[in-house]
Amino acid sequence: MEKRKNQGQELVEEFITGLYRWYPFRPGKSGLYVGTDDRISSMLKEYKKLDLRICSLEEVGNFNKQFDYIILQPDTVEKSRDLKELLELCHKNLAESGGLLFSVNNRLGIRYFCGDRDPYTDRIFDGLEDYIRAYGNPNNLFEGRCYDGAQVAGVLEEIGFLGRRRYSVFPDLENPTHIFADGYIPNENLRSRVFAQYNYPQSVFLEEENLWQGMIENGIFHAMANAFLFECKKEKANMSDALQVTNSLDRGPEKAMITVIHEGDKVTKEPAYIEGYNQIEALTANTEELKARGIPVVSGTLENHIYTMPLIHAKT
Repeated sequence: MEKRKNQGQELVEEFITGLYRWYPFRPGKSGLYVGTDDRISSMLKEYKKLDLRICSLEEVGNFNKQFDYIILQPDTVEKSRDLKELLELCHKNLAESGGLLFSVNNRLGIRYFCGDRDPYTDRIFDGLEDYIRAYGNPNNLFEGRCYDGAQVAGVLEEIGFLGRRRYSVFPDLENPTHIFADGYIPNENLRSRVFAQYNYPQSVFLEEENLWQGMIENGIFHAMANAFLFECKKEKANMSDALQVTNSLDRGPEKAMITVIHEGDKVTKEPAYIEGYNQIEALTANTEELKARGIPVVSGTLENHIYTMPLIHAKT
């Protein structure tokens, strides 16, 4: 019984790696991970094969080299007292063609309008008021804070990141099952696919699943996402072409898949772990067998353990 519990805990702790597991890092390139030696850093070293250095928030400015990738642990930005200073240091240490990736909880996320508590002040509505009650007094102890999309975008533009792309994350950073490029509208009923999660369910008085469709229809779906993932580059080139990422890490290493809808009506499906290579090969074989029997299928090609197929424009 204890072994089964530990396996479940291991599985849940892996969910957070879905934030960056889909990203097309180039193996062998240099990377700087700002945070601790955790699940994400292990994934970047072992699965994405980056030549990774790990440093704390206080050590970011200690490097005299430029990295191909700089990746921030999910709470790094929120715990920094000076957002601009942190991102300026990242800009300085980033190679000209490199990429910066970081995530933030959205202070205007729908979960907080539903009554969820702020992750840093442990009170409701503090983020919605931009922490005027929590940190309005300079003597107040700073624990961290969430940002909205415009606040982060303004700092990135001021620093000089010409390439900027924002992704909306659902349900939250700890379990990023669905990631949408800003402006992209999902072609599915999210209520049956995404399960809301809260910092403090006892204070919640609305169910956000009942609000998502209305948010989409009224054009506020992305502005009120619970969290954001930012991809930043010094130049407007080689940005990711992902429109939607769906992670199924809850299926375990052998069956977990990452499905990405790309620009240009292309869809890719790849194993989230090396243990899933046999699964993607079985998917390819099953598709070919169905096609041989005259059953209509969406044909694709398998290359380097990634199955690529066209996007079918139809209602699910």
